Amino acid sequence: MSASPGARPRVLMLIDAINRAGGAEVFAAGLAAHLPQDRYDVRFCAVRSVGGTLGESLHAAGVPAFELGRKGRWDLKPFGQLYSYLRSERRYE
Repeated sequence: MSASPGARPRVLMLIDAINRAGGAEVFAAGLAAHLPQDRYDVRFCAVRSVGGTLGESLHAAGVPAFELGRKGRWDLKPFGQLYSYLRSERRYE
């Protein structure tokens, strides 16, 4: 189950929300947008929501971003969606 020699490492960046411009959000979005796309397969996931200027900058950089839509502290259902996403993106080589 090792990756083939030419495969790009896959990176999933996970953060609570990307609709406000706090320090962690700015850093994570900037890192995702500036990782070399020829070397890394970068995806961005927000537990709550993706939007605002940071969401636009991710889109402009070609970084796929999606949200899980978590509503509150005890809303755990979205983590099942994340699990399903990770399973669907899994590569066996």
